[in-house]
Amino acid sequence: MRDELSSEAVRPHLRRASPAPESVVLALYASLRGTAAYVALLVDRIDMAHLPDAQIERTPADVPADLLVRLTALCDALRAAADAVLCQLDPLLARRAWAAADVASQAAPGGEGSR
Repeated sequence: MRDELSSEAVRPHLRRASPAPESVVLALYASLRGTAAYVALLVDRIDMAHLPDAQIERTPADVPADLLVRLTALCDALRAAADAVLCQLDPLLARRAWAAADVASQAAPGGEGSR
């Protein structure tokens, strides 16, 4: 059975690929930093909505369920796209990322480990 993530299947393609222009790499870094900051704010906002009022200085507003569903769908789509790219760039790193994500999801509230 052939492993879809085998490095042998990916490496020849990477050797033929020309390096990305520096402007593309810099734009990617800026985009990833912006995405990370935005995700951190969203996570913080959702966490605030679940804290008891006594633990925070101001009363958090409820996070509407439809927004959480849309946010979940967006996160799933981004993760799937990132997985696809990571599989092409570094299959071993992709496997490690999946393992780390599994551990994190089990430890997170609502994850398999918290049931």
